Amino acid sequence: MSTKESKTERLFTKIREGLELTTREEIELVVRLSIPAIFAQISFVAMQIIDASMVGHLGEIPAAAVALVSTSIWLIWGLVVAVTTPFSVQTAHRIGAKNFDEARDLLRQSFTAGFLFSAVFALIGALISPYLPGWIGGNPDLHQDASAYFLVFALGLPCLIFNFIATSMLRSTGEIKIPSLTNIFMCFLDVLFNWILIYPTDRYEVFGFSFTMWGAGFGVTGAALGTVLAEAVCALIMAA
Repeated sequence: MSTKESKTERLFTKIREGLELTTREEIELVVRLSIPAIFAQISFVAMQIIDASMVGHLGEIPAAAVALVSTSIWLIWGLVVAVTTPFSVQTAHRIGAKNFDEARDLLRQSFTAGFLFSAVFALIGALISPYLPGWIGGNPDLHQDASAYFLVFALGLPCLIFNFIATSMLRSTGEIKIPSLTNIFMCFLDVLFNWILIYPTDRYEVFGFSFTMWGAGFGVTGAALGTVLAEAVCALIMAA
């Protein structure tokens, strides 16, 4: 068994059969199961960097507006992780005990709780978005763009939470390939959606080939929409 997936399954099989893992096998299993979580964290931060760098082509103010609310967004992301992580831990325990019906119940509960918490956080985010840039000391020139970016992010929290729940639930079953690759794919989707939504329609030339690329021209708001759409697509893939 040479692939990572097969090695992980072999270790889970030993656990299900009641066999004791060696210290090396325990460390190997922990490392393998942590890979999707690592990619999830990296992809989330990477998309914030992608947003800031792509809107940076519009000028200093749009780039600064995204950077201004990034720390607040990371704070909300931490709350999302804190709320949803216990479900995946309990699900992993049920799967390990072969209580698959209870594991499915926990999966349904996690999506229900995720929707409720995301709705609350989205409402709070929408209410404070006009005032947040001023509270954290942002220059008045940044307030409009920063508020718009944070508002779209807040309203897109259900996509973010569902994406994280799907990642953690797959990891609970021992599946590491799908969530890892999907979170990498999400960064590429973010670039594509950002390109379409941030910039206006323009003509480009690549390796001597000229083409017209349609664009919505939404600016900073387009960057937030691109991130939310990327999260939504990948959440659907992993939920399926």
